[in-house]
Amino acid sequence: MATLNHGMSLFVLIVYRNVVAALTMAPFALLLERKIRPKLTIPIFLKIMALGFLEPILATSKADSQACNTHQHHSHLPL
Repeated sequence: MATLNHGMSLFVLIVYRNVVAALTMAPFALLLERKIRPKLTIPIFLKIMALGFLEPILATSKADSQACNTHQHHSHLPL
């Protein structure tokens, strides 16, 4: 990604992406599902929190694996 090549931290990019997604989707979720929304129970809350904590780890490992695949793909090119 261009932003990462210009020095932006991957963690900052993840935070920005999540903020934009939340601000974009929240109004639709609140308006369209306000009558059918289930109660927020402890197990559901814990699942949401676990996914929130794991997302940066998964995104970082995915970015690292893509970088490794890109490096390996171009390693046969002459300098």
